Amino acid sequence: MTVGTKLLSSVTGHLLSPISSSSLPHPRLRHPSWTPLFPPLGVGYLLAMSDQNQPVSNPSGPLTTFHPFLKLPWELRNAIWELALRPLDRPGAHIFCIEERKLENSGPKERDVVCGPIPAHWHNEAVLGDASSLHITIPTQIRGTGLFEPAGNPSTYMIDGGLWTACTESRAVMEKAFKHQMWDSKRMAYPNYDEARSKSDLYDILVLTGVALRHRPLVPEDPYIGLDARMVPATGYFLSASYTPFSRPSFQAIKADQHDSHKTASPHYLTVLPHQDLIIIRSSSCYMGRAFWYYLRRNFPFGSKKWGYFGLGEHHGIALEYDPDWTQWFSHDIRDVVFPTTVLDQFIGTLHSFESTQVNTIWLVDYRLKLNHDTPAVRMELMKDRKVFYGSDGIHYVEVYSSAGGAARLGWFYTEGIEGESSTYGYGSCVAFIEAVEDAYTDMLHREPDDGSGFPERHNPHLGILACLH
Repeated sequence: MTVGTKLLSSVTGHLLSPISSSSLPHPRLRHPSWTPLFPPLGVGYLLAMSDQNQPVSNPSGPLTTFHPFLKLPWELRNAIWELALRPLDRPGAHIFCIEERKLENSGPKERDVVCGPIPAHWHNEAVLGDASSLHITIPTQIRGTGLFEPAGNPSTYMIDGGLWTACTESRAVMEKAFKHQMWDSKRMAYPNYDEARSKSDLYDILVLTGVALRHRPLVPEDPYIGLDARMVPATGYFLSASYTPFSRPSFQAIKADQHDSHKTASPHYLTVLPHQDLIIIRSSSCYMGRAFWYYLRRNFPFGSKKWGYFGLGEHHGIALEYDPDWTQWFSHDIRDVVFPTTVLDQFIGTLHSFESTQVNTIWLVDYRLKLNHDTPAVRMELMKDRKVFYGSDGIHYVEVYSSAGGAARLGWFYTEGIEGESSTYGYGSCVAFIEAVEDAYTDMLHREPDDGSGFPERHNPHLGILACLH
C-alpha cells in the first residue's frame, strides 16, 4: 500500500463537498463506445460524518479515521490527494479478464467493465447454437484458483480509481493529472489520421508496383505530434457489488458466480494509460485463436485504434498469465503434441494475429518465478534496459527473458515447484514452453510460401517472460 493510499484511507471518514452528476466523467466523454448507461452518482460523499461540533470520542482501538480533515489547510489536503495518485512516470500493469457468454446471458454482471459486449462470430452457430460475445471483467478480489497467483487484484487501476468520485477536490486532482479535456479531442481525431495515413501508404505501394493512380490521399496532421502520447488516458468503470465510500449503489447486477442472484452494484472508476501501461489478459473460457484476437484488438476499450489509441499492446506488448498446466499437452519430447488442437495452436494463432502490428513482445507472466537468494539487488538495479511494469501494493512485473534482452537474467531466478538448477529453462518451465511454440511456429512457416529468398521470414512479435515480484 502506498503512502498516499494510507493517507487516503485515514481521511475517508469526513464529509467533503458533494459531486454533482454533471461534474462526473460521463462515459461517452471518455470513450465513444460507452452507451448512456451512466448511473446517477450525484452524491460523492466519502462517508457520512457526525456533527463537527461534537467532540471525537477516544476510541478503544487504534485511530483509523482522521475526522477533522476539512480543518486542514487546502494546500495540505491537496497534497494528500496527490499522494494517493499512482506515479505517472512509471508504466503500470492492469489485469482484465475476458469471458465468453451467450447472448441470453449478456446482461450486466458484478465486476463487468461497462463498454458493451464485443461480438464473437467465429463459432458455427448451426453447431453450437446461439451466437456469443466477449465481456471484459476485472479479477475477483479473492485469491484465484491458481496455486501461485497473487491474492486480490494487484492492478494499477485499483490505486487511485476511487478518487474520481470521492469528492470535488480529489476529482480535480485526477483531472489535473490525466488531462482528459486536452487529450479527448486529440484522441477522437486520431482514427481519421490513422486511416488517411494507411491509405497514403497503400498509394505508395501501388505506385511502386506500376498501378496508375490520380491523386495521393490527403493526410491530416498527426493530432499527437509534439506531445508525449504515453500520457493519453482511457477512463471507464466496472460494476462493484461491495459498498465503498466513493459512490452510492445505482442498479442491480447479476452476481458473477450465479445466474439468478442479484445484488446492488455501484461503479468503480479506473484509468489506464494504453500507450505506456501493460495490459495483462486473463482468459477464463475463450479459445484465444486468430478470431479472438481480431475482435479483441478492434474493440478493446483501453488501447484499440477504433477509439483513438495506437492499438492494443503497440510498442510495449501485451501479457498473458502463464498456466503451468499447459505443459501437460507435451511429452518430454516437447515437439510431440497430444491433440491437434491445443494451447500450442492458440499461441501460434496469437503470434499470427499480431504480425502486422507494432507489438514486439507477447509476455507470459510466470508467477512461479522467484529471485534466487544470492541475486544481489544492486545487480537488478543496474539492468536499466529491462522492462518493469508496476502494479499496486508493491507488486511489479520484471523482464526475465525476451528476444531483445536475451536470457542472461534466467540465472537470477528459480521456478517454484521445479527441482534442480535448470528450473528456469528445463522441462516444465516457461522457457521450455516458449521453445515448443517457436519450434511449431517455425515448422508452420516452412510449410507456407516464402518471400522468394528461400527462407521463412520470422516477424514480430516474439514471446517473453515476466516475473511477478513483491
